[in-house]
Amino acid sequence: MSVKDTLRAFLLKRNRCKEPTGIVPLGKVHKVVTIMNVDDPQYDVCRDTIQAWYRKNNIRGEVFFIDFRKLIEKERLTTSITNTILRKDLDIFGRPKADKMRVLENLKADMVIVLPTIEDSYPLDYLVACCHAGCRVGRTGCGSGIYDIELTPDKEMTQLEFFHAIIVWLEKIQ
Repeated sequence: MSVKDTLRAFLLKRNRCKEPTGIVPLGKVHKVVTIMNVDDPQYDVCRDTIQAWYRKNNIRGEVFFIDFRKLIEKERLTTSITNTILRKDLDIFGRPKADKMRVLENLKADMVIVLPTIEDSYPLDYLVACCHAGCRVGRTGCGSGIYDIELTPDKEMTQLEFFHAIIVWLEKIQ
């Protein structure tokens, strides 16, 4: 374990939300934040599907985006800067900066759903571990035990397919 990994583990443990979390029935969920990766070719279809699911279930929802792409000089962001975490929004350890953390914190979500798989999952792990959501749903493999519901997707599964798999499980929990 490198010095950076040791410091990351320490920071995650120290700043992690101390409030208890657990599995929450969908009927008791009023606010949901879904985090997805802009790098997915179907991200706009996935975003629209997520928002339609929010409306169908009378859930106030927000979609946060992870965008670690290297943008070409004339390329522009396709998402709002307030709810998009860029590579430049990370500190030296890979933690999202305080203003991005505050935006998520101010939403006071009952549930956080994490869709992407990224090579360095620490920024997502930190973001989710420090938020005050009552239930956290994500992919297996982060190793830090921050998710209350962990699903193992197929290797070729897109974010949209993974979201549909999550919805199936959430509807069973009711």
